[in-house]
Amino acid sequence: MTTGPSLGEMAEPACLFVYGTLVEPRCLDEVIGRRHAGERLRARLRDFVRIETDAYPYPYVAEAPGRSVEGVVVMDLSTRDWQALDRYEDLDQGMDRRQIVEIEAFGCGPRPYRLQAHVYVAGPGLGGSTASELNYNT
Repeated sequence: MTTGPSLGEMAEPACLFVYGTLVEPRCLDEVIGRRHAGERLRARLRDFVRIETDAYPYPYVAEAPGRSVEGVVVMDLSTRDWQALDRYEDLDQGMDRRQIVEIEAFGCGPRPYRLQAHVYVAGPGLGGSTASELNYNT
């Protein structure tokens, strides 16, 4: 599959790949405490898998080569937005951690556009960051 251009290395991407409750604009607005007016595009995260279990009330992602997760990339987030999102994702409790990844965004022409984004992935509080560490059969 041919992919579009890459933005290259960025120290701190201002966008977030979401795949669960934050896909819903109303939920995102509630979490950040304002109406998010930034861009939102359909996106895909490769080499990760979305996991849902009875042991944790929210979906999370973990590394899993060859798999992919569909979601949305949310752009134009402020420092205050990131602080609210980190609280929502329980970073201080270790349930999730924020990681920079490359995603494919759609809606920018005929081919996906590759860019770097943050994503909340399974943290040490969930037992690991890869599907195999979490005993998840991919």
